[in-house]
Amino acid sequence: MDLRSRNRAVLYSPRICATLRGSSAASKISLAVAAALAVAPSRAPAAAPADSSTGALQEIVVTARKREENLQDVPLSIDVFTKRDMQNLGITSFDDYAEKVPSISFISEGPGSQFFVMRGVSDGSNPNYANTSATGFFLDDMSLSWQGVQPDLHLYDIERIEVLNGPQGTTFGASSMSGAIRYVTNKPDVNAFSAGIDFNGGHIQGAQNNWTYEGFLNTPIIDGILGLRVSVFSDSHGGFINNKLTTRTWVNTAVSDNWGLGA
Repeated sequence: MDLRSRNRAVLYSPRICATLRGSSAASKISLAVAAALAVAPSRAPAAAPADSSTGALQEIVVTARKREENLQDVPLSIDVFTKRDMQNLGITSFDDYAEKVPSISFISEGPGSQFFVMRGVSDGSNPNYANTSATGFFLDDMSLSWQGVQPDLHLYDIERIEVLNGPQGTTFGASSMSGAIRYVTNKPDVNAFSAGIDFNGGHIQGAQNNWTYEGFLNTPIIDGILGLRVSVFSDSHGGFINNKLTTRTWVNTAVSDNWGLGA
């Protein structure tokens, strides 16, 4: 029975039928009322309240001010890469995420040798000269900054990356005058055991193989109180050219070769 039929069944109740057995005037009125109710369009059921979680933004918790807060409630300019962002974007090194942050520009001489400008502020470093760092790098709460050369960590088993734009000296010290970058690691789970491994491999014709092994282990030591989490990796990049063995004679008659650079 559809909704309209169900409403009609209620309207034609025994109470109306009993009224029809009264006087003729009352019967006419009752018939008119009953007919009006019968032909009146039934009211549609109230729409169910929309699920507030549908289409809602995912809550991102940061610790930029030394306490857990919703990113939307923090009065700072912050760029955050969550664990899902790092997986989807293939972020495993400094270059991978720094290229996606509009407040950062940098010169790279290779892993661990990035000299960059953050939000228009530079520490004066360049590939030939390193100055005191103006942008703080932190692994959780441990400082990794020194003389302009910034660390290029292999980013595995990382919970999120927080890029704090603008002066952060009040919270993170004098080496964070142009900003701070925080790598927040996954913390041990004291209630459950978990482990995982990842492997990535590739080969370029005429050169050596590229491969990466990664793994983590999480185990409770005292349930609900103490836990241990360990992550390890091994990364190798074989290059894309062959180093042909050759020698060179210099003007001063000295002879050198490149045998020590590999083949």
